[in-house]
Amino acid sequence: MISRSLPLLIAQCFLTVCSLPAQEGTVIVDTNFDQVESGVFATASAPVYEVELPVKAPTKLKFGVASSVLPGHGQEGAWSPPYAKVTLAPDPDRQTPPFALIEWDLKDLPAEAGRYLATFEAMVLDASADSGVFVVGLLDAEGRSFEGSTAVYYPFVSIANKEIGSSKRQRLQVGVPYLIEITVDTQKNTWTATINGEMVREEKPFPQKALDQAPSGFRLGKLAYAVSVPGFFACKPGGSLAIKRVALRKLPAR
Repeated sequence: MISRSLPLLIAQCFLTVCSLPAQEGTVIVDTNFDQVESGVFATASAPVYEVELPVKAPTKLKFGVASSVLPGHGQEGAWSPPYAKVTLAPDPDRQTPPFALIEWDLKDLPAEAGRYLATFEAMVLDASADSGVFVVGLLDAEGRSFEGSTAVYYPFVSIANKEIGSSKRQRLQVGVPYLIEITVDTQKNTWTATINGEMVREEKPFPQKALDQAPSGFRLGKLAYAVSVPGFFACKPGGSLAIKRVALRKLPAR
């Protein structure tokens, strides 16, 4: 009986070992903006369990009266649908700044420390004004937001003043696809950002103010594309861009 069960035990151990990297490489978000209902984007429920992954649609979609986030139609440069087209304009009556938000709420997922890679594919269609910020939102280990302006602590890449980047900026080119990659390490408390493979932030530590508010560590709270972040970033009126794909996955341990 032992000799017959030994191969099965070995096989089970092998499968368990082999499954660990796959779990660490879990795809959490994989949104291609192809979930459309009656001409508008469908939204997904915020995931709670791993079986609900990957998230195929944003969990929140909001925009101002004059702005819009709509399914793209036709060819834009090298891109064909599906993609999201974001048009940014102020409220013509109140003259308030443009507002748009595409968010993937991840706060209810089990917290797992490690390295995460967020990718955003974007193309600016009109650079007459700013075009927003791509954010990986952080919470403390208990799932609480930070006091004060939380966005200051978030890993991000912005498009402002006709430039793209966050520290080492690049001059923006209209109609050129940009692959924005943000790697967040919640074990080392650092983040890195690249644009089309060029480093713009390398192993940047989380600010001390954030470390002081999260003594037990950090967890991911959300992915987001935002046009206006209170206390941190506000777009100038005008401009538009396309977003082709947003993804997030947990990277294998080094």
